Amino acid sequence: MPVPPPQLTIAFPRRARDGAPRRRWVAWAAATALVAGLGVPGAVALAGGDADQPAADGAAAAGGPADGADRSGAAGAADAAERGSGTTAGAATGDGPGGSGSASGDGAVAAGGGPGSGGSDIDPAATASEPVYGVSVRRNLPITMEDGVVLRGNVYSPTDPATGEPAEGPFPVVLIETAYGKDLAGYAGGFTALLGNPDYFTKRGYIAAIVDVRGTGSSQGQWSFNHPQEARDSVRVVEWAAALPRSNGKVGMTGASYLGITQLFAAAEVGPDSPLKAIFPMIASNSIFRDAVLPGGLLDLEGVAAYLSLTAATNTLNPLIAADPATILSPLLDHAAGLLDFHVGATADVLLGGAKAEDGAYWRARGPERALSRIVENGIPAYLVGGFDDIFQAGVFRNYVGLQNAVAGRETTLAMQPGQRVSGRYQALVGPWFHATIGTSHVDLEALTLTWFDRWLKGVDNGIEDTDTPLHVVQRDDTRRDLREWPVPDAPARAWELAAGGRLVADAPDGSTSLLWTGLSLPCQRTTEMYALGMLELVAKKLGFSQPCADSSLQPSLPGPLSRTFTTEPVSRATTIAGPINAQVTLSSTTRDAQVVAKVYDVAPSGKAVEISTGALLASHRAVDEEKSWRSPDGLVLYPHHPITHAAKKPLTPGRATTLDVMVPPVVHTLAPGHRLRLVLATGELPAYLPLPGDLLNLVGGIYRVQLGGATPSRLVVPVLAD
Repeated sequence: MPVPPPQLTIAFPRRARDGAPRRRWVAWAAATALVAGLGVPGAVALAGGDADQPAADGAAAAGGPADGADRSGAAGAADAAERGSGTTAGAATGDGPGGSGSASGDGAVAAGGGPGSGGSDIDPAATASEPVYGVSVRRNLPITMEDGVVLRGNVYSPTDPATGEPAEGPFPVVLIETAYGKDLAGYAGGFTALLGNPDYFTKRGYIAAIVDVRGTGSSQGQWSFNHPQEARDSVRVVEWAAALPRSNGKVGMTGASYLGITQLFAAAEVGPDSPLKAIFPMIASNSIFRDAVLPGGLLDLEGVAAYLSLTAATNTLNPLIAADPATILSPLLDHAAGLLDFHVGATADVLLGGAKAEDGAYWRARGPERALSRIVENGIPAYLVGGFDDIFQAGVFRNYVGLQNAVAGRETTLAMQPGQRVSGRYQALVGPWFHATIGTSHVDLEALTLTWFDRWLKGVDNGIEDTDTPLHVVQRDDTRRDLREWPVPDAPARAWELAAGGRLVADAPDGSTSLLWTGLSLPCQRTTEMYALGMLELVAKKLGFSQPCADSSLQPSLPGPLSRTFTTEPVSRATTIAGPINAQVTLSSTTRDAQVVAKVYDVAPSGKAVEISTGALLASHRAVDEEKSWRSPDGLVLYPHHPITHAAKKPLTPGRATTLDVMVPPVVHTLAPGHRLRLVLATGELPAYLPLPGDLLNLVGGIYRVQLGGATPSRLVVPVLAD
């Protein structure tokens, strides 16, 4: 991995914090609110936030101005003193930094008093690893879209810490577009990646702008999940950001989850020669449908419920937090209409097996996979970040592959070829993180983001793009690897066959074993935390204890009584699995459908089993799209791409053996000497991987006969790195 400047090391055990920590019981409030269906960000707002990293001017102070003005007068003085924001006494006079703080009708921030009269000896083009600027904040600035809908944004501008006056600049702009509420930005305690942390960049020589996407926060209009209109809105928002006072005209985008997906669509939509010069999307999906709605044709009930509660909470609470009481009704009604369409309409359609219950036009229009080639065409560098325990575990790798294939002039869905051209302008970092805990260990993501933006927005020659191994991996044991292609050419596929006696062997004798469909499992496993978006783990860390659903070492070794376990002999040397995994299961069923869950474990000599990755498949969705699937050089299926469409769906013939390719999301994991690899086959993974109501009748009472050995053996196909 290219080494950034010495002051920007990317391997801190914990992220550096600005200012003295000030703990609150926001974690307890978040846990309570999550159970109540409010979602973590809503709970943070109710609890008043965690001030581990104080935000200038108060990131989400209730009752804040709704007219684009800085907080001023006695309230502003108290706020500045309370939060230690670097805003000087000028904020207490009613003339806060930058003058009156009014906003012009076209959405531009008023320059106010102009650059500080005393000037600043800080070079705005220099890399500032430590905070050197103060911050002034202007709120709810209007940005008018092509159809007249007005979005609202907050702008954080650098000030001279000695005078409180606006720093001279010019400065690049870091833009965050959020569906979770711009006025929640800046809350620390692990939420900053999901909510945005504009303060961090402003103190280091950037203007930061955070904007509520259409139909969320203080913005007008109706929200529709990742609707193509959002990308068109982004074009105007980028242009607005580039034109802010004291901007150098260059814009970068950052953010995680929805905030990351928005960047991919924006970078595809802006066209060449845009002010948008770089993006840093974290934990962004490649296909929302495949990653999080119906993975393998089975409903991710837990993840869908968590997300629906999150968006319902933020879209309801944020107008109450930020809006002018006189105008609060309009955004609330708009937001309610958007929520009704998605939370009720789309959800009902999925549950009833309608058009949204397949990977069709609705989800493809909302899938970032369609944006990748245009990002490269537009010449916008992208640094991706993902997690091995993230709900989008597979998505980050597919996004990396798609971008690098576009660089090489290849179809974005294909597996990369050995030795193909790669570019350091498109990199990815994948580590041992859940969705909400992205970057809370192993790596300082904010410093890494700063290095990326310093290169592309300030022209700092820090060498971050000078690499021919742009895929960076941090394993659970903190081993670092820099890779080039994916799948890894130096990781040939190895097939372990399922054998009698619960063994995984090279060549299994002919036999069979049975499995009864129940749809049940232990209620607290890695996937429980994974599809809860990592929120339970985040809260547990705040309270200082391990969350057993997230900590595999605390889980029972046996995953359930109604499953089948197959284990290799102990490995004699360190063995690294690097790539996508395929659990190829040949079975017959007494019913017209089957539900198979494949769980892969690392088993220590003590017998403790640590879950590595889990996949699932509804047998009626077993069809494989060969053009989008990946095979090893010797023909083994590494990544099976199932269409998951109504047209491709095909019931089983009871009693007839059929081979299923169960896609298990990719990993990079090392088995230590003496450890063993284990595959567990089950028929449930509550509360994730549930069949839709219309599929239940074809599952109830199912007894599966799993083939062992023979002409069509069941086997675990795993790429093993040649260390």
